[in-house]
Amino acid sequence: YNLQTATGTTTNVLTDSSGGGVLTTIYTSTGQRVQPGNILNLKGGTLNAGTGTSGEFNNGGTLTVAGGILNVPQELLNGFDNAGAVVNLNSGVITAGSISFGNAACTYHFNGGTVQCSSFKDRGTGAANLFFNGVTVQPLVQLGSNPLMYALAAGQTYWISTNGVTFNLTKNNGTMMGALTHDTTLGTTADVGVTKIGTGTLTLSATNTDTGTTTVSGGTVTEAATGYIA
Repeated sequence: YNLQTATGTTTNVLTDSSGGGVLTTIYTSTGQRVQPGNILNLKGGTLNAGTGTSGEFNNGGTLTVAGGILNVPQELLNGFDNAGAVVNLNSGVITAGSISFGNAACTYHFNGGTVQCSSFKDRGTGAANLFFNGVTVQPLVQLGSNPLMYALAAGQTYWISTNGVTFNLTKNNGTMMGALTHDTTLGTTADVGVTKIGTGTLTLSATNTDTGTTTVSGGTVTEAATGYIA
C-alpha cells in the first residue's frame, strides 16, 4: 500500500495487520481521515481502522483497493464535511458497518471484489454515484437476520454497469431500497443485471431500470410491489 498524507501533525491511527507497519494520517476525534487530495492504495494484507471507529474522506482524494481487506468497523464515510472522494474497489474486500455518503458529491466504482456492509447510508444531502460493475455485495454476518441495504435520499444512484452486481445472502436476508439503474454511459448496450446467490431472501423495494437479466442462483428474490424487478 502507499499513503500520501497532508502536512501537519500525524498520529498512528491505521495499522496494517499483515506486518507492513503503521500508516499515519491526520487524526480527528470523529474518526480516521484521509485528508485533502490524498491517495490511499491497498494492494494486500489487512488494513484495520480501530475498533468502533470510522474511516473518512474529505476534500477529494482517492481510495483504491486492489487486493487485501480494508476493515472499517463503524462506517466508511465519504464527503461528510467537504468534497467527496473517489473510491475504487477492483479486487479484495471492503468491510464496513456502513458505506455512507455526506453533504458533498462522491463516487464509488465497485469494479470487482466484495463489499460487506450493513447498509448504504445517507448522512447528508450530497449526490452519491455507486457503479456496480462486477462486485459482490454481502451483509455483515454479525448483524443478525435482517440487515438493510438502502438509500433514503434523492441523489443517490445505484448504477448497474457492464458486469452487474451479485448479492450474496447466505446467512442473512436483505432489502435493497434504492433503485438499481442502468448505467447511462453504456447507451443502448445492456448491462449484466443482478445475480442473487445464497439461501436468504433479497427484497427489491424500488422501481429498477437495469436492462440485464435478474438471475436467482440460490434463495429468493421478491418484489415489494409489482414491477420492481426490471
